[in-house]
Amino acid sequence: MIPSAGLPSILQRVTRMLLVMALLWALLMSAVVRQVVHHEVDELMDQSLRESAEILHSVIAVLHQQGLDQAMAQVHAEYEEHLVWQVVERQTGALVAQSHKAPARALLLTLDAEPRDTPDGLWRVVSFGFQNDPGHFLLVAQSEAERVEARAEAASYTLIATLLMDLLRREMAAEIATDVLIIEDETFIAMDLESLVKNLGHNVIGVARTHSDAVALATNKKPGLILADIQLADGSSGLDAVNELLRTFEVPVVFITAYPERFLTGERPEPAFLISKPFQPAMVSAVASQALFFQRNSRNRTPRAASA
Repeated sequence: MIPSAGLPSILQRVTRMLLVMALLWALLMSAVVRQVVHHEVDELMDQSLRESAEILHSVIAVLHQQGLDQAMAQVHAEYEEHLVWQVVERQTGALVAQSHKAPARALLLTLDAEPRDTPDGLWRVVSFGFQNDPGHFLLVAQSEAERVEARAEAASYTLIATLLMDLLRREMAAEIATDVLIIEDETFIAMDLESLVKNLGHNVIGVARTHSDAVALATNKKPGLILADIQLADGSSGLDAVNELLRTFEVPVVFITAYPERFLTGERPEPAFLISKPFQPAMVSAVASQALFFQRNSRNRTPRAASA
């Protein structure tokens, strides 16, 4: 007989499974964020490289025309924190001038208006010709190591911001979480609403298919929000049910109905929230949150009854 102490408990198994799922989710989120940020940061760095290179080109072109190639590195050493540059002879590939930290050999031997990588993948280069000297051209480059560092830093900040936003969203959802009564006679619609409400962080106290069911459920436990259809299974009215409940306590109500014209006749609850069927889940989420927000900011208003 195997001793029970040697078997992992169900709690341990569930805990281990949840930890693995959380880890896999974190890895997936990290990979997605890294891919998106990688693309966006590359575009920003290419734009910055082009703009900085254009500034360098405008100054170096003047010095080159004046024959002051050797003085260029001294004048523009401040750019070397992020960029290197070379003036290259087109026919031989020899360097006429270069910044202090630039490689000793030409990074590229061809002109291209758009940034591109060197064959060894170590530099991102943009090139410019000289208007009055077709025999030479300028290369301005950023190291791949610096670009990798920038991507990693941006990905880290973005991931942290994403996690913080998710945490904030969860805290906000928890703050307005409430008990919800669903008054709906169509089974599949009721299931959809129940799933949607639970995903928003709320608790469903029950699903009522008739007027009497709704009153019984609400009497047993007062809901903080009601989602109600108007035409119910036994011919009764969800509007009548809400009318009866509002006589005893105050609660925000969202009517979800295929008969909106019935809602628009006679007195109705204030504020009146109405969604027509077929509905979009995003609309229900937004209106339900709006109803709860309105309720929080108008707790002292006098409940008004609704009548069919």
